[in-house]
Amino acid sequence: MSNHSNAARDRLGVIATLRERHTGEVVVRHANTTREVAAWCDAADGDWRVVTLSTWRTIYADIATSRVHPNPDKGTYTAFPEPEMLGVIGRLDLLDGSFAANEGDRKNRRRREHA
Repeated sequence: MSNHSNAARDRLGVIATLRERHTGEVVVRHANTTREVAAWCDAADGDWRVVTLSTWRTIYADIATSRVHPNPDKGTYTAFPEPEMLGVIGRLDLLDGSFAANEGDRKNRRRREHA
């Protein structure tokens, strides 16, 4: 599957790992689109947040490359697809709090690397 098209994603869908914010319960759901994941989060009981979103493209990228990228000015950074995928549909509010924690870790690591 070397064709990076929306048609392939539409056929294969999205696998979402979701965490309920208050209980910590984790579920994995398959959906056709990121919008469908968001709709499930809105309709389900509780306050569900996206921990991971995987498509055939993100899985392939994880196997073929690294999410860790060097940046001479800022140290290294880790690229996560979830903020971009949820941002496209205007639903960054569904990002799990672990993304904020990861961002803080990255900023602290950069500061240590440049100290």
